[in-house]
Amino acid sequence: MSVGRSGLDMDLELLKTYCSSIRPHGTIIIPIMPFYSILGKAEETMKQSELNIIYQSIGKESKNHYDAPLHFWIKARQMIKKLVRKKDRWYWHQQHPFTYKWFENNSEEMCNSWKRQFNIEDFELPLSHENCRRRQFSTIHLDNLINYCKRQEYNPVLLLMPMTNHLLKHFGNGFRDTYIYSFVNPIANAHQVKILDYMGDKRFITDELYCTSLFLNRQGAQLFTKQVLNDLNITAL
Repeated sequence: MSVGRSGLDMDLELLKTYCSSIRPHGTIIIPIMPFYSILGKAEETMKQSELNIIYQSIGKESKNHYDAPLHFWIKARQMIKKLVRKKDRWYWHQQHPFTYKWFENNSEEMCNSWKRQFNIEDFELPLSHENCRRRQFSTIHLDNLINYCKRQEYNPVLLLMPMTNHLLKHFGNGFRDTYIYSFVNPIANAHQVKILDYMGDKRFITDELYCTSLFLNRQGAQLFTKQVLNDLNITAL
């Protein structure tokens, strides 16, 4: 599934689109990013200009999928194959040029951006009324996504993504309980779904593994993917 700001509702639509390519009893990895619990609806997290471009690409015949802009990526598999062949385009950089100061600034910029986007004053404070409303939508979307996986006899797994120490230090215990664990744990327990928690994992906090304070570079992605597959006892794709 995606790790962008598309929302869990569009992740479900993406899964429905490509489910025919998934083998029976396949594992569906659902990444949980720091603010997924308050993303709400896709229309609330993406700019209207972005939605308009995506909606136009969908076409009138797919009007019923207007709540699923990820249908824009209808040729996603072909794009991925192309990128894999051209290794130098798979991630931004072959070598890591960034400094400690760059990561510090990047993590500050990310946190300030999230605070503006979700109108948050302090990450350690309880959710605002508006973000509680968003949480309700996100809970429904994640529940729907897992239910769909179960109906299709897939094996859903919730994956808490790693990040650099620069960003991690902004997210204290209060943040993690409020924005992440109070969101995923009840749903995982209700559906008996496994959670793989790599947030704060010391194996994946060093700068050399990242192209931003949040997103892994090629080296980091390879190491992380290998570890996830190993933890899931998956030996071949």
